[in-house]
Amino acid sequence: MLTIVLLSIAGLCAAALASLLTGRSDRAALSVGTIGSAVACTVGMAASIAALIGRERTSLRASWPLPVGELHVEMDPLSSFFLVCVFLVSGLAAVYGGGYLRPYIGRRRLAPALFFFNLLIASMAIVTISSSSLGRSCP
Repeated sequence: MLTIVLLSIAGLCAAALASLLTGRSDRAALSVGTIGSAVACTVGMAASIAALIGRERTSLRASWPLPVGELHVEMDPLSSFFLVCVFLVSGLAAVYGGGYLRPYIGRRRLAPALFFFNLLIASMAIVTISSSSLGRSCP
């Protein structure tokens, strides 16, 4: 399930980038940003609920050549619970925000708001599954 959560985080980042790239058309940016966010949150929430019910404990370690050490993410029942909360509230906020921003099409630039909203959701999910700080285990 951790892999599916990581894929939904990647989907949120892709939706953020896509909404920024379609920024010339506010209508397209709003559609791409809202639908991408809602789909990624739904997939992430389903995986988090399955991991919570199954009391799953999984982790992933990936090293890279940067001097900060390795990346370590872990999903346990507590992080699954908070991921359900993050994805549920963020998915509902994305749907509400899509309707709220519709009257501003053509009057304001919507792409930056959609870009940063999707990155906010992705960062909250990453913080929830982060298991170490700079590659060193927390005491």
